[in-house]
Amino acid sequence: TSLSFNMKVRGKFGNKNCLFVHASQRGFSSRLKKILPVRFEQNVPRLKKISDHTFKFMFKYAFTGANRAIKHRYIEFLKALQEMDLGKLETICEPTLSQKFRNSFRIMKDLKYSIEMPGLDDRLASTAHAYSHHFVTGVRVNRNLNKAYSHYDVKQRGRNIAYSPKWGSEYFEDDVSTDEDYQNSINVADIAMESAAKIQIVDQNGNLIMGGQPNRQQEIHLVRFEYEDSAEHMDYIITDVDEFLEGNPHVV
Repeated sequence: TSLSFNMKVRGKFGNKNCLFVHASQRGFSSRLKKILPVRFEQNVPRLKKISDHTFKFMFKYAFTGANRAIKHRYIEFLKALQEMDLGKLETICEPTLSQKFRNSFRIMKDLKYSIEMPGLDDRLASTAHAYSHHFVTGVRVNRNLNKAYSHYDVKQRGRNIAYSPKWGSEYFEDDVSTDEDYQNSINVADIAMESAAKIQIVDQNGNLIMGGQPNRQQEIHLVRFEYEDSAEHMDYIITDVDEFLEGNPHVV
């Protein structure tokens, strides 16, 4: 469901020698494996191909501006990740996700690991495969601005989710949110990003610890992009990568 974001890859990608990153377990820290917000396991769950034909058609042929914006944002994300630029990642990713990167980088620096990304340059061509889209209303993209799940009445119709405050309850007696917060609508798009950039973790001597293998021409990562309708510009925020946060629920 859209709440759990437990989608798996299959279909036309199933036979391609490019699906997700392949892990080399040589000397890899179990601590890092648990915390790095990019999947490196050999048996990464595959993205379930959702029959959202209308969205796929619109994304490919009508939402050309959104398609370009998402590709640009993804390349920005890869560059910031390669440079381990936390400041830049904080402008690209939702705070819950960027905090995971902060923790990851701290561990990597202790281990004297760094990130290399063969294939990444300014001319990188990426393909955005649209899979699903839904709306979430009544909350904000920044999860830190939302209240606990128990503070809301939650309704789901199809994949769309609506949060409304429990008016009259003790939960909102000191509520400083505005009506605009509860009427806010978030566009959530789950996109499989395919490119020649291979995310690799190397040690201080340049030895590959884990990541994309040289014989793989393409690498695919499942990325969740969100933007608020109330925003002045269509500013896509990355809220999850490879299901690391299980869709990064808006409220918990």
